[in-house]
Amino acid sequence: MTATHSCDWMDKKELVKQIMNGKSKWHNLGGVDLRRVRLPNSNLKGSNLGGANLSEANLKSAYLRAANFGGADLGYANLSKADMQCACFGGANMGYTNFSSADLRGANMSGAYLGYANLSNANLQDAYMWGAYLKGANLRRANLRNAYFKGANFKSADLRGAVVGNTDFRGASFENALISRAQAATLLITLSLTKTDNVKTLVRTGQAFKLLKHELGARVV
Repeated sequence: MTATHSCDWMDKKELVKQIMNGKSKWHNLGGVDLRRVRLPNSNLKGSNLGGANLSEANLKSAYLRAANFGGADLGYANLSKADMQCACFGGANMGYTNFSSADLRGANMSGAYLGYANLSNANLQDAYMWGAYLKGANLRRANLRNAYFKGANFKSADLRGAVVGNTDFRGASFENALISRAQAATLLITLSLTKTDNVKTLVRTGQAFKLLKHELGARVV
């Protein structure tokens, strides 16, 4: 992770003011110390925030499409309802970060740390999450259609109500992950654990839930 430095070229309060007023030309914020900064509803589309320290920052409902957060520290930050389509978070720290109801379609979070992050109701369609660490993360009712989770770690994550379809879970770990009964049939097919013709029988007899627990170590509730 890139070492952060202070905004010695501009007072942090002045920087925030200019961004909020839409007047800032300083969109190269790589490595900048922005801890606890308050920028809700701000427009930072395409900005470079790689390696920046945004821990505990408030970026609720911010417009961050195609922004670069590679290697940044977003621990405990509030990015709920933010628009981050096609943003890059490779290698970033996002432990306990709030992404609830955020738009992350096409975002790249490969190799990112998302331990205990809140991704409930987030739109992760077409997102790249290869090798992402999602232990204890809240993914309830998230849209995971066409997303790539190859090798991701979902240990103890809550996936109840998450929408899957053509989702790539190859090599992913689901130890103690929470899965709802209503998801069982779709997950069995998505994970290639059974043939489509057998799904209804497995669900009706309860074997589907046992199969998910046996094969994945997941908890069906």
